[in-house]
Amino acid sequence: MAVKTFGVWTALFASLVFSRPCIKYLQELLSVRDTISNKRDGTPTQNQADVIIVLGYALFRNGSATNPLRARVDAGVDAWQNGLGANLIFSGAHPRRISGYITGGGKRRKSEARVMLEHGMQRLGKSEKQVAHKPESWILEERSTSTVENVLHSLDIMKQKGWSSVLLATNKFHQRRALLIFQKVASKLGIHCQVQVLEVPFAGHCWELGFLVDNAMDLLDFLRELAAFIYNYKYLI
Repeated sequence: MAVKTFGVWTALFASLVFSRPCIKYLQELLSVRDTISNKRDGTPTQNQADVIIVLGYALFRNGSATNPLRARVDAGVDAWQNGLGANLIFSGAHPRRISGYITGGGKRRKSEARVMLEHGMQRLGKSEKQVAHKPESWILEERSTSTVENVLHSLDIMKQKGWSSVLLATNKFHQRRALLIFQKVASKLGIHCQVQVLEVPFAGHCWELGFLVDNAMDLLDFLRELAAFIYNYKYLI
């Protein structure tokens, strides 16, 4: 009887943890409260940032963008289109340079930054033939294999360009760590800049293997981020 009761409670707990509302709530815990909408609201306090930085994320094995990455790009491109940022940096290396997790350049052999650029151009309604002709204000940063490197290489570009204000585009589960690392690294390098975070809606995985796999991947994002907080502790205190 006790074993049966334990099994029932275990099943109930698992169904709760793997539910989409629970996962969204968990990811919200790692988000930044005061995010910037990617649409202008007409208020005079909403000034244009020098640059919007879209942080990379894992690709599908065929080299296409996953849902979380698409959400980051959509938010960044929409904000750029609405005049919230003068320039765009897509930051992310080729997946084959990254060990672990489910990444891959696949047959396309393209960096995360390049895939983000292509998705962003298509977001603007450009055809595949037009994708190569990106706006001059869009920059590819293809060396980063981690959030810390995203920040370091993006700050290097900002320093070269003389930019001092930035909007970060990343998913909710990644926002707080990305912001803290950016502020800490910029401070250590003696770079004075204003950093804010764009509002990015929840975008769950869609692996076409069933909702349990999708929810498991969304939960994994949360758990990996907790581990990353420990790994990057020196940048967060």
